[in-house]
Amino acid sequence: MKKLFMLVASALAIVVSSCTYDDTTIWNKVTDLENRVVTLEELCVKMNSDIENLQTIVEALQKNDHITGVSPVIQNGKIVGYTVSFEKAEDITIYLSSNAQGSTGEGGYVPVIGVKEDVDGIYYWTIDGEWLLDDNGNKVKAQGVDGEDGKDGVDGEDGKDGINGTNGKDGANGKDGVTPQLKIENGYWYVSYDNGTTWTQLGSAGGTIIEGGAGDSIFTSVTTDENYVYFTLIDESVIKIPLAKSALLSDLDDISFIPRYSDGKATVTHYEGDGKTIAEFDFSVEPKSIAKTIADNFETVVSVKAIETATRALALINMPVLSCNADAENGTITIMASGMYLNPRTFDGEINYSAAVTISDGTNSIISDYIELCTYTSEESSPSEEPTEPENPADPEEPINPEQPADEKVIYYTTSDHAPVKLGASTGFGGILLSNEYDTENDLGKLTFSAKVKCIPANAFKSSTISTITIPESVTEIGDEAFHHSDISTIYLPANITFIGYMAFRGCDKLTDVIIDCNATLVNDSSYGIFQSCNNLTTVTITDNLTYIADNMFSSCTRLKDVTIGNSVTRINYRAFFDCESLTTITIPDSVTEIGKDAFYYNDNLHTVHLGSGVTKIYSNAFSSCPKLEYLYINDMESFCQIDFGNSAANPLKYSNCNLYLNGNVVKEINIPDGVTKIGTYAFYNCDSVTSVTIPHSVKTIGTYAFYGCNELTAINVPGVTDPEYTTTIGSYAFAYCKKMASASVGERVSSIGEKAFYACDFLQKFYSYATTPPSLGTNVFYGENGYTIGTEIYVPQASLNTYMEATNWRSYASYMVGF
Repeated sequence: MKKLFMLVASALAIVVSSCTYDDTTIWNKVTDLENRVVTLEELCVKMNSDIENLQTIVEALQKNDHITGVSPVIQNGKIVGYTVSFEKAEDITIYLSSNAQGSTGEGGYVPVIGVKEDVDGIYYWTIDGEWLLDDNGNKVKAQGVDGEDGKDGVDGEDGKDGINGTNGKDGANGKDGVTPQLKIENGYWYVSYDNGTTWTQLGSAGGTIIEGGAGDSIFTSVTTDENYVYFTLIDESVIKIPLAKSALLSDLDDISFIPRYSDGKATVTHYEGDGKTIAEFDFSVEPKSIAKTIADNFETVVSVKAIETATRALALINMPVLSCNADAENGTITIMASGMYLNPRTFDGEINYSAAVTISDGTNSIISDYIELCTYTSEESSPSEEPTEPENPADPEEPINPEQPADEKVIYYTTSDHAPVKLGASTGFGGILLSNEYDTENDLGKLTFSAKVKCIPANAFKSSTISTITIPESVTEIGDEAFHHSDISTIYLPANITFIGYMAFRGCDKLTDVIIDCNATLVNDSSYGIFQSCNNLTTVTITDNLTYIADNMFSSCTRLKDVTIGNSVTRINYRAFFDCESLTTITIPDSVTEIGKDAFYYNDNLHTVHLGSGVTKIYSNAFSSCPKLEYLYINDMESFCQIDFGNSAANPLKYSNCNLYLNGNVVKEINIPDGVTKIGTYAFYNCDSVTSVTIPHSVKTIGTYAFYGCNELTAINVPGVTDPEYTTTIGSYAFAYCKKMASASVGERVSSIGEKAFYACDFLQKFYSYATTPPSLGTNVFYGENGYTIGTEIYVPQASLNTYMEATNWRSYASYMVGF
């Protein structure tokens, strides 16, 4: 590249010596050539990154790796790619092809790299739809090859002691898959499959790349279903990688007892031959395929508990599980459990027991109905061995805790009137409602269903007297207005909740505390106003699971004072905390990227905002009508500079008594970090504490109203970028109403100054422009509020003085211009 420009420069020197030659055409060609080469080089880097990501995917397939998560990458409201997490491999981020028609200009092309599985089951690299071959004509593998096992040594002969055989040789090391590399050199594409040792020429790189089509990205789509993630490549080939299961029994849906006899009971046999007592249970499981998994892991996932059915205070009796066998074809399991802790009087008919089987892997649990036990005595010995040591038998005096039920077919609750709850909906729970009982002695209600509860349906407890509820772990959805205007006082939303509906808890005036521990899907229209107008809600805790605070989620919760937002929340949406007049402090974590319109509107007593470094957009009026705002705390000046505020009321600094604090210290001297390319709209709007600003050469854009109303700012210098590919622009009203500003200057690569950029800077005495070509100038840039020019002396390069005096809008200030 340097040699190219040396030659061009030499040619130009010769041409210039002719004095009158117009060199514009040559310079345009040089600029075009530079831009084209840079664009192609950037494309080459991107393609090599895509190839490395594709290598990771193929190796994950080879090593039986699983994908644990797929998160979209969003730019300007559109999904442009995905971050993919693996159980073993490192995370990758891939960007999708824009599916636009690509072009490389005249005479050029972009190679299409892909992978394809051959008949031998191995993936090989392809280029332009054909196998990528090495110098020997062999296909280049995209996945590694396992090494061979070492061979055993030869034993000595029998008879007298033989000589030990020699050790077998170590197996050959496995070979890693090859990752091709691309480069552009002398206008041509080259590929290497030996880590850059040798390169093979492909074809011409041609002209400028138009985004889309070949070369835009190897990947065109990423989709998922219940079991796999599918990666579709630009050559239409598809690679699928299995999703990781969240737990061993994540597929388990239900278990049903299969009675062996018409009385529907399970048999417990006392074997007099060895004095052991064994119960046997048969169950069908859904899906059938999970039966073998349960049997293979029964020691850790299966448990049996018995209760005395005649007593009021139920006590759990442990029945250690001895074995579990599966009939995989029919989807059944047979469980043998010890009755060693049952009272012997059960065999005399004096005590009756029922037992329930629980299958749990710690994450997913399911419990059977309680099954009545029928006792039997045998003179023979038992068919199976029992454990010699007791397996943590339950304390007979330990009662069942009704606040933490294991039975997912039961909902426990209390009511404010100590009576059974009146349901607004009796269907939609996932099972048929069998009973609705209330134990007045223990002040505890019990809803029993025929199958495990999967949903709290719409209107279920609407306007009811329910005051507390324990939501079973099987519940995944809470429907529209499920608790609307009920007497619920506290609510815990566990991790299993995946959806919360429209106004689910709206107007619950007795609700005081909310803990949200779920990552529920909250859709603007479907999840509107979930806790709206809960007038006594004081504390909200959002753990590190929820990603989205929905429209009006806590609006008009007038007593809400303590809010904890977890580090997974990425967006606070429209009017999420509107009219929360008791809210005084809010801490927005680094995970949040956007704060929606009117999000904290009309919070009369809000005085402190801790703003995380991840925020990139704050929509209009997010902090409107918050007159007591005094403190805006940030921890990263670079990220703060690049926030786009929708209007002045989106920035807490709008309020005259609000100061900016960086790492706990009030900001008086703003030092924009080198490398910052943009100072966002309204970034330092009305920031009265600021006395000076240092702007680096990296800044390309100063947004509209960026320093509007910084009354203590006395001077400003906008140096402009040094990179010849870019210029710096100053937005409208960027420095308007800086009442104490006495001097300002802009560098030679400042290309535009927006409307009223220095409007009402009444003490601006000197303005320097170092640009030889006048920047485009908006209207009323150097005007006062009285409608007349301020009278600022404008200094411009002497050689360009006449050009400035004739340029649009500059000519209005011709009488104030001075050449230097």
